[in-house]
Amino acid sequence: MKSFKFQVLSFKFLLASCILHLATSTVFAAAEGGHEGGSDMLWRVINFSVLAGLLYFLLAKRVKTFLTERRESIKKALVEAKTAREEAEKKYREYEAKVALLDKKVSEITGELRAEGIADRDRIIEEAQKAAEKIKEQTRVAIEQEIKKAKEGIRGEVVNLAIIMSEEILRKEIKPDDQARLIKEYMERMRLH
Repeated sequence: MKSFKFQVLSFKFLLASCILHLATSTVFAAAEGGHEGGSDMLWRVINFSVLAGLLYFLLAKRVKTFLTERRESIKKALVEAKTAREEAEKKYREYEAKVALLDKKVSEITGELRAEGIADRDRIIEEAQKAAEKIKEQTRVAIEQEIKKAKEGIRGEVVNLAIIMSEEILRKEIKPDDQARLIKEYMERMRLH
């Protein structure tokens, strides 16, 4: 790359030298007032032709090489740019596909989470209903047991009251002879059994 820059610099220097030489020869000719003869003009044409030929001889290869290298570097840059563009487009399509896939996955996950949330809600409601039914059943059983206890307690009270009342009635109604006879009958029944 260094030689390429050197060639460009050399070409610019030689081109500037040629332009300067042509300009100064025109200025010198104008200073004379333009009274010279035609032979001077011939020498100028010959001088210019020799200079142009010399420049062509010295610079033709370099200019051709410079232009060829420049054309090749431009071609290479265009090929690299095209390749880079194709790769960038390919990556863009890949990323676009990945983004679309991610969007799809996000939608799927959102749907799954929503479905799981609904399932969890339904499960919790069902468990709460079962727990409520269980509590109702336990409460019903407890109430029945309490009622049974209360009935038994009331029966016991009624039996005790009936016994007390029967004793009082029997004391008033049964005489000592009746009492002895009842005890005797009771004892005989006990022996038979």
